[in-house]
Amino acid sequence: MQEWLAANSAPKAFASSLAAVTGAWADLGEPGSSTWDAHIAHYEGSALLVLPYAGRYYLAYLVELLTPSRDEGWRVFVNAENGGANDESRIIGRPEPMSMHFDMRYYASSRAVLDATRTAMTDAEITAADAGLKDLAQLKFHADADAREAAFTLQSLKNASGLALGHHQEGMNIAFHAHRFRRFFQEQCGVAPDDLLRWYTASGKQEPPLTIQAGQGGEALTTGFVPSVATLDGTVTFQTASDDGLTAEGGKVHNPSRDPELIYHEIAHALMWLLHRAPFDSRLDSVPFGRALLEGYANYLARSLAARSDPGAGQWARASYPDAIWRQRWSVAVPAVESSPALPRSTIGLRLLPVPNYYPQVSTAGLAVYDVGMIWTRALWDIRSYLADPAQADLDADAEARIALADRLVMHSYRCVQGWSASFETAAEGLIAAAGIALNQLAALSPARRKEIVKGIQDRFVGRGILAERGIQAIGQVTAGGSTRWLAGADSGLRASADPKLLWNQWQPITAAGNALSGVTDLFVDGALVYIATEQGIFRWDAAAGGQAVPVGNAIAAQTPRCVAVVAGQLVAGTNYTLWRFDGNQQAWGQWKPPGGIELKLAASQIMTATVGGQDFCLVAALDHLRCAKLGGGGAAAPDWKSPTLRNAAGDEIKPGWITSICLVGTMLYVATAYQGVWPVQLSIANGELQATTAGVALPVSPPPPPPPPPPPKDPGMGKVLRLINDGNQKLYAGTTTGLFEINLPAGAWTRVAGSATSPVTVVQSSGGAVAAGTAAGGLWVRQPTASGGTEVATVETDIAV
Repeated sequence: MQEWLAANSAPKAFASSLAAVTGAWADLGEPGSSTWDAHIAHYEGSALLVLPYAGRYYLAYLVELLTPSRDEGWRVFVNAENGGANDESRIIGRPEPMSMHFDMRYYASSRAVLDATRTAMTDAEITAADAGLKDLAQLKFHADADAREAAFTLQSLKNASGLALGHHQEGMNIAFHAHRFRRFFQEQCGVAPDDLLRWYTASGKQEPPLTIQAGQGGEALTTGFVPSVATLDGTVTFQTASDDGLTAEGGKVHNPSRDPELIYHEIAHALMWLLHRAPFDSRLDSVPFGRALLEGYANYLARSLAARSDPGAGQWARASYPDAIWRQRWSVAVPAVESSPALPRSTIGLRLLPVPNYYPQVSTAGLAVYDVGMIWTRALWDIRSYLADPAQADLDADAEARIALADRLVMHSYRCVQGWSASFETAAEGLIAAAGIALNQLAALSPARRKEIVKGIQDRFVGRGILAERGIQAIGQVTAGGSTRWLAGADSGLRASADPKLLWNQWQPITAAGNALSGVTDLFVDGALVYIATEQGIFRWDAAAGGQAVPVGNAIAAQTPRCVAVVAGQLVAGTNYTLWRFDGNQQAWGQWKPPGGIELKLAASQIMTATVGGQDFCLVAALDHLRCAKLGGGGAAAPDWKSPTLRNAAGDEIKPGWITSICLVGTMLYVATAYQGVWPVQLSIANGELQATTAGVALPVSPPPPPPPPPPPKDPGMGKVLRLINDGNQKLYAGTTTGLFEINLPAGAWTRVAGSATSPVTVVQSSGGAVAAGTAAGGLWVRQPTASGGTEVATVETDIAV
């Protein structure tokens, strides 16, 4: 007994209470009592409890005694307030025999954790969990030195030590819910058992791929999943519950080993990694959507499973995040409205992408990642709610079956996320494509009804600022053989027409090897040659020769081209990750950087050239900054990329935030931003370097909080600028989140283009007195002059096949 006390460093009060019991036990002459194990049983993290007995209340310990073989046990209450170490009067009541089948319990929901209510596991649940985790994970305790490396199973807990202490209780709860989530992942989300471990077993590994650690200590939050690219294994760590909570950015986190939804969140990461590694292997290099997507998926999956037993709560993991700021931040069901003074973006997280398909935060690390991830969670939850609505009962009369359909579509979309090319738009398109396939398998649905449901899903994404499948993303004009044709690129393909008034299906499709050029992201017209950036790579189409488009070189390292241009006579492209330049001699793409130089990491949205002071430069808009490089003297082959500091006339640095588009008129660069309007920036040369000085704000939109001043009188409700172009003279057109606007330089005011669309305009093109705008909802708007001196307007509606 003394050895046990020393080994467990029992406090004096514990030792006194244990000694009182063992002394009394020995006096009763129980055989072998000196070798029995004695310990204080903990309830809900406390060694002490208040016991009503014989007309009064006692502060008491519950002491358990177990035989070495664990086939017999007793428990007894001991007064903790007074009495000597061997004072038998401290024993309250009579010893109670224990069954050889010990109490194995788990928390059924976040609500149960808050209510301190646990549910007993059945023998069948214990057996099923052990069998279900056997090939997936090794379970370990990580609470104190003598148990640090000890592996466990639920069967071993049940048969080893009676009512489990501290981290043993947490181990039970984690193991139970890890198994429950695996079943959900496979049975509801449609992941085949063989598919889950396919790449792992193909790599030659035989041991379980995951380690799940229970009972990690510390004061700061370190609970999480860490995959290893080198060793191809992953570790999920859960921390011991703390009364004071664990310190985390934004507030305290409680009970990470008890809350089922937090357990589901981390196990979701682990199983998603096993199913599809690419987003995790490049998650730190995915600029900028990658990590936010992973967190958004995990939040949705955790809440979707938990909602089966706790449907009323809109917040995920509310036992771990009970404080008010967390309740607002992690609510999955909130309206898709922008921030307001009453709901500032800094405290509740973002509800939608304020600029369609643009990452909404300058920060791509820390809590901002989770805030942006909640946009994806909420978009998926909107779709789950849409499919669960009784109005969709023709999909399946059972609402649970329709929710399971939503979960399967979510998992299909995750398989479309490919590392550097990760974006909300790509993931949304994957879900929409999966929905189209699933609906086509339901013979009872008419084509019109299938299209209605798919558009309902699309609308939920659009409501969160995620434009997928329906938007015009690129516009151009090409003249060849005496004919001028409009070009329009959408997710469904690239088409050309000399007459924009024709219906979309009457425009000429531009194909490659007989296939549509789907996922068009940008166009660049160089004479009769048209360079087309798509989600699959770069293509070239000769408008003079006609025929089909052909791929330009090899694919760009699994990255999605976002913009394309011809610079210094050579083709260049920008992706979500870096810049690329096409080598015509090698017929191959290579990163556009000095030979042997380090990788240039940026998310390019636009590329153009500028001539300032007789020197040629390449300018790249890259979200939170501008990049520039000299093109003369071999600079195009070995560019020295720099970020010119944007300063005002007083020399103070200006931080414009997210840059969405740039436009050059002479040496005046107009910089469109997501939150601060359009900055006119005068370019000049000093000491051979490009200088950028602001010349006032031409288009103020809502300035950043706090506090927001009244809108300037020049602001006609333009919202956020998405694309800025010059008409070749002294007029700028701005495509914004509220429509198309124009301004005459240098001193005009912004006004809405008469008769133009009022929905978000994502791309603008102007040529020869004509102006065209591509809208987010799927339409192309064109205004062009007529031979009689008037103007005519054409609207073309795009669509997708379902």
